[in-house]
Amino acid sequence: MTADRLSVGDRLPALTLSGDDRAPVRLRDPARGSPVILLPPDSPAEAFVSYAESLAAAGDRLRDWYGRPLLVIGEGDGSPLRPPHLPVLADREGALRFRCGAGGEIGALVVADRWGQIYLLAATDRADELPTIDALEEWVKYLATQCPECGVIDEPGHGEWTVRAE
Repeated sequence: MTADRLSVGDRLPALTLSGDDRAPVRLRDPARGSPVILLPPDSPAEAFVSYAESLAAAGDRLRDWYGRPLLVIGEGDGSPLRPPHLPVLADREGALRFRCGAGGEIGALVVADRWGQIYLLAATDRADELPTIDALEEWVKYLATQCPECGVIDEPGHGEWTVRAE
């Protein structure tokens, strides 16, 4: 795995992170749906805490469309972010957080399809610049209604099924 920054069209790294309950969670898991990943800043402001709570509250709406909301925190993060019904995963080496541009004062939000291809990546120091929960639901609906009979293989390789504007 390289340390390059991720962007739209790239695939999430094939990481398995441990949760609060120590159960391993694979980021790319076609059987579990599309990950919607919040990576808060190291010391999240109240706005990020509120955003995480809103994401947790919308969990059922997202899961109805095979969305999988996740919260990924850094090593030793004493973050107050522990909303109920929102899995909290530890990115101990920062393998995902760094590659998404999160850390320090910057947080990020990633929406990927069930194979891990990134469709939305927003990194910012302001939670009010992140997509609304309604917009996240639209992204998840879009990803859930893509044509599976069009020949999409189970694990597309990097760059497959990606259209990039030049």
